[in-house]
Amino acid sequence: MQYFLFFILFSAALVQKYASFSMCSVPHCVCARTRKSVIRVGVTSANSSSPPPVWGNTNLLCLTQLEFSELRRVYMSSGYCYHPPQPTVHTTKTEVCSFTKDDDKATGAVGVLTYDLFHMQSCVCSERMAIMFSVPYDYNFYKNWLGVGVFEVARACDKQLYNHMYKEKDFSKFVRSEASGSGVEYKAQHVDLRATMSNVGKSIIKVELYDKMGRQ
Repeated sequence: MQYFLFFILFSAALVQKYASFSMCSVPHCVCARTRKSVIRVGVTSANSSSPPPVWGNTNLLCLTQLEFSELRRVYMSSGYCYHPPQPTVHTTKTEVCSFTKDDDKATGAVGVLTYDLFHMQSCVCSERMAIMFSVPYDYNFYKNWLGVGVFEVARACDKQLYNHMYKEKDFSKFVRSEASGSGVEYKAQHVDLRATMSNVGKSIIKVELYDKMGRQ
């Protein structure tokens, strides 16, 4: 069976100002043309002197007072969830989830992955981070696209969110770019997002979440 392979490496770092800021990650996949995707989610410290995480290793660099708590929600308009996301991703762990195409359809890997940003002091989810990805089945008509942004926490992760990030030109809540290996960056109120995506069928996405890059 022919398929696409997707990796998302998710890294995060906090400075002292937001040391109590935790991320409650709620991934939702809106796959309009899902083919095959494997999503790797982990947490690491950008300020650590330890070596970078290694693919296939479930232990990442520990980031103090930061945790990703992942409540799985998946919406797919085509394809299906092959390997479900881990309910909770701790700071020293990396987890993987995968989505595959329907065997009898010529579809690509397209969707949205979201994470709720959870503030530990107030115990509320204040914002929702979204990662939009598109890896087409037919490169004669489509290209790889990547989008990252932060929305209000009440914003549903559904087909409307995917269409908004894939098609719309209102970039107040997100940024979008054709994947070429170069990065995109989005600056939200409390965090900065950086992401890269390769432009091949077996695409790799790397996402970093920073607490305003150390700025006060």
